[in-house]
Amino acid sequence: MSPFFFPVRGYSFLPADRIFGITEKQLRRNSEILTSDDYQEIYQTVGSVHVLGKDWVVKNYKDLSKHCKKCKGMKGNDNNA
Repeated sequence: MSPFFFPVRGYSFLPADRIFGITEKQLRRNSEILTSDDYQEIYQTVGSVHVLGKDWVVKNYKDLSKHCKKCKGMKGNDNNA
């Protein structure tokens, strides 16, 4: 049987954990967050923020895979000859 190790709060040295801790403190200080822009402002003080619709969009990869199956040279295509 292998032992389980549970992390102790306050003893993490990973950069992501520090960022989450800083963000939590800033979110606690703000009593009212009414819009997503308020969240974005807080997150921008900690790191880079990529906004859905501005910086990136969600694609329908299921439809893209159907299109790629029809492309010549793609795996799973019957016209690979």
